[in-house]
Amino acid sequence: MATVAALELPSGLAATGCIIGILLAGVFFFMVAPRSEDPKVVNKYRWDYFEAKARREFDIRAEELINIGVAKVSRLILSDKLADAAGMDDRLDQDKGIASVNLVHLKGLETKFAGEIHDSVPRPAASATSKRLVHLTRPFSDETENYLQKVWTDSIEWHELLLYPTVGRMTAQITGRAFVGPNLCRDPRWLEIIATYSVKRYAAVVAVQQFATFLHPLVHRILPACRKLRDQVQQARELLQPELDRIKNKKVVDEEFTSLAWIHEFAQGSVYDAGLAQLRLAAVANHTTTDMMCKIMIRLCQHPELIQPLREEAIWAVRDGRLRIAALQKMFLMESFMQESQRLDPFMLVSMFRYATETVDLPDGTTIPQGTLMAVANPSRLDPTIFPDPEKFDAYRFVKMRQDPERAHLAPFTKTSYTQLNFGHGKQACPGRFIAVNEIKIVLCHILLKYDMELVEEAPSELVRVGLLTVCNPGTKIRVRRREEEVDL
Repeated sequence: MATVAALELPSGLAATGCIIGILLAGVFFFMVAPRSEDPKVVNKYRWDYFEAKARREFDIRAEELINIGVAKVSRLILSDKLADAAGMDDRLDQDKGIASVNLVHLKGLETKFAGEIHDSVPRPAASATSKRLVHLTRPFSDETENYLQKVWTDSIEWHELLLYPTVGRMTAQITGRAFVGPNLCRDPRWLEIIATYSVKRYAAVVAVQQFATFLHPLVHRILPACRKLRDQVQQARELLQPELDRIKNKKVVDEEFTSLAWIHEFAQGSVYDAGLAQLRLAAVANHTTTDMMCKIMIRLCQHPELIQPLREEAIWAVRDGRLRIAALQKMFLMESFMQESQRLDPFMLVSMFRYATETVDLPDGTTIPQGTLMAVANPSRLDPTIFPDPEKFDAYRFVKMRQDPERAHLAPFTKTSYTQLNFGHGKQACPGRFIAVNEIKIVLCHILLKYDMELVEEAPSELVRVGLLTVCNPGTKIRVRRREEEVDL
């Protein structure tokens, strides 16, 4: 479904997906660029002293180069057959695997606050949020309804929307309900920050990475991209402060849960940057969820024959008129549809970024030297012995898998395994995957029951491959109109 493409990017939020894709590809190339002749390199060229050709080849042929590399040696990029071992080994550290590349610990880049709570808290905060999904299902549904009525409108006439911006704003508002509460999650100023933070941060990182490491503490103070980033973080602090003042002496209760309140309690009086903590959390949650939702909606438009079966399943699951977590868990076809979309068009071709704090010997004899930055490829998602006719989109694939006693345990979308690494795997698998899956199901229920939807044929809809990333084309448009829902959600 994806095409390798070069395209002119429009300004504004519509370009966010591709911009992040390009920046992430560049940052990842920097991470795996060879520091020596060992380990082996598959895209090194004579006279390419500045690695310009290598970078171009990586952008265009990333998947092919990964497969060639895995076939030759499993060191920097491991085969997913080793995902079980790598995912359970504490010596392969996730935080250190990305911190040095993303400059998370570069003092003053984003904050002057001492300590690292704002950097380390997204994972436990996401886990805490996932445990409150029973209490968050209704609020998520309320925010979905509010956004759709406000932006998609109740018009029964067909009208067009740019896909990525509308999905990105909707995701920010819905997850914002769990992160910062009902007031800020609808604040246009907050939504603008959440929608653009990742782009501004990666732009700042790439700007700093142009200089030698020893200059990083100096150059970030004067680079325009870094100043813009700091200004945005300061604005986030200012918007959050009234809400922090309101909840700072209250105990966190499930019915009024926000990650903002939970983090404040978790800090136990330690000094930390509350604004940056929320931005870190939103960055890891919103962009990947937006990407997944966009791809699912494109698939839905491309397979209109599936709309009615999905709609009927949603009507059956919420037949008592209540959208509860138990109803979401019964939507096996919807979950299979989502999972199959991700299997064919993952956000990244590799995952499980790790740093070896010690030399690690894996079960197959592969040795990962101490200090190695590594990741895991996922060719098994297209293995015909695991997924028959693997290149074909089969919305019922994981429904059928649930009916196979030997493979039923692999069918749930939130179940990680070496065959599907979209959420990582092992001890450090994404704790927010339960939030993302439930959130997308809620959105799809509202859209399926309340709207007709189709792609605007004149606009590009093919996904774009940029290096390791497969992203939604920023020019993709949908056409929607209100319909009468069979069940009042």
